[in-house]
Parts: sequence; structure tokens; C-alpha cells
Amino acid sequence: MKEKLSNGCISIAITVIPFAMLWGAISMFKHGEYIKGSICVFGALLFGIPIFIGWFSKSNSIKEDKPSVPRLPLPATKEELIKLAKHITGEDKKIMKGVLRSLENPKAFCQMEIKAVPEQLYDYQDLLFDWYEEEDNDTNLRSIVMLFAIGNANFIAGFDWKDDLETFLWKMRDIKCLQQHNLPIDDASLAADGDISQWCLLLNEQWKPLGFQNVFIDTDSDEYWVAIVPIDTD
Repeated sequence: MKEKLSNGCISIAITVIPFAMLWGAISMFKHGEYIKGSICVFGALLFGIPIFIGWFSKSNSIKEDKPSVPRLPLPATKEELIKLAKHITGEDKKIMKGVLRSLENPKAFCQMEIKAVPEQLYDYQDLLFDWYEEEDNDTNLRSIVMLFAIGNANFIAGFDWKDDLETFLWKMRDIKCLQQHNLPIDDASLAADGDISQWCLLLNEQWKPLGFQNVFIDTDSDEYWVAIVPIDTD
């Protein structure tokens, strides 16, 4: 205890020295003692620069060490999209058939789904409207069709950045991976004033011993697409 107190006092003293020397330099300049003032400025820099470098390095280290939810990029190629879908769905044969159809002819897939099930959580009608609005962006929309297909099969959940905790819990509990592996959600640990990223991070801490984690599918937007996948141990 005494050693910690002593080290703390020394650290405070070292930190105060450059400020004291700078204050002294200002006082000396006011009285016309320019040589002494310059020496104090030099001393303040000599002591101060290493201190500020240490503070800056420590700050960066803290930022780098801050945990975050893993992100998976949303691929543009058919092969990579299939690989991502298999990873998220655990290669579920039924849903993978739908994924392959969606990638072969995305627009026809959307139209077929609208006729078969007019009202779905992730609305293909809205997606087709976006398609006609962004005809030059077919590659990205093809990827989103695949996410809709997986989402409507309850393998991922889509969130707006401002969705509340109730919406988060409802959609997360519908994800098949959570149901299949009986992953628990401790509601009390999730603050109502938090956000999607914070809640997913807390769940990752709870599920780490069980070998599962939330990941974000990065669509380069303010939406969150959340999947639950096994933790990669490679």
C-alpha cells in the first residue's frame, strides 16, 4: 500500500513539474528575464513531451483493446454469398435451396415469394421497389435478397439502429440458432437505454462459454443484420 502511494505521489510530482516550469517561464518573461524564461520553457518541453506521448499511447491502447461485435463483410460474388449463407445457416438444406434460387434470379425469387407469402417480416415488395430505384446497383441488391431469404427463415435478424430493447429481444429469440442450442438471454443484464451493438456484445459475453457469438453482417448502412454463429477457434 505504501509503495503504491509513493509511486502515485511520484507520478503526480513528475506530471506537475512541466506545468510549474511553464508557469515560471511566463512569470519570468513578464519581468523581462528572457534567458531564465527560455530555460524554463525548454525544461517544460523536456519533461512534458514524454508525459503527453505516454498519455496518448495509453489512450490509443485502451481504444484498441475495447471489445466489439465481430463483423462479416457482405460479399458481392455468388460463390462468397453461398459460403456466407452456409456459415450462418449451418448448411441447412432447405434454406440453402432457397438461397440458391435467390442468387440465380433474384427478381423472380422476390416475385415468387410475394405471391406465395404476401406478408413477411422482411418485405420483398419494398426490396423490388428499391431495385427499380437503383437499377445500377444490382450486385448489392442481390446480396440483400439473400439476407431477406435467410432472415425470413429466422436465421438472422435485421434491426434499425434505433430499435428498442423489446424489439431486439423479440427478434433475437426467433433466431433458429438460439433456439436449437438453447442459448440463454439474461434480460436483466441488458439496459433499456443501450443499443444494438451494446446488447449483442453483452450476449457474446454470456454465450462465450457455450461456444457461440453474435456477428454483424456489414451492409455498409445504418441497419444491423445480426447472425448467431459458432465461435471460430482456428
